[in-house]
Amino acid sequence: MQTINHKNELLAKFLGYKYYPVLIVNSERLRIPGWKLHDKPFIMKLDKQDIYLCRVTKDMKFHVSYDWLMRVINKINNYKAGNTSYRVSINPEWSVIYKREYLNDWDIFLSCKGLELEELHNMCYEFIKLKSEI
Repeated sequence: MQTINHKNELLAKFLGYKYYPVLIVNSERLRIPGWKLHDKPFIMKLDKQDIYLCRVTKDMKFHVSYDWLMRVINKINNYKAGNTSYRVSINPEWSVIYKREYLNDWDIFLSCKGLELEELHNMCYEFIKLKSEI
C-alpha cells in the first residue's frame, strides 16, 4: 500500500509540478527548494499563477483539502489521450470517472462511493497510476 506522501507526489506530477532541490553555487543559495511548475528562483508563495505548490512533499494537502484535490479532478475531467476522453461526475452517492473512446458511449472507468475526500483522493491516484502504466 502506498503512503499518502507517495500518492500526493504522483498527483503533483500529474499537474505538472516538479521538485527542485536547493541550489548552492559558490556558497550562494540560488534556488529556494520546493514543488514548482518550473524552476523560477526565489518563488516562495503560492502566487496567482500557482507556480509554487509547497516546500516539501509532506506539506501537500491533496488528501485533506477539496481545494487542492479539485485541481486534479479538473485536469482529469479535461484529460485526453489520443482518441480517448475522460469525464468526472461527482455526486453524494457515487463519484465516477467515465471513459470514451472515439465516438462510442461513455463507460465507467473508475468509481468510488460518495464525496468522501479519502475516496476521491484514492480514485484520482488510481486514475493517474493506471494512465502511467498504459
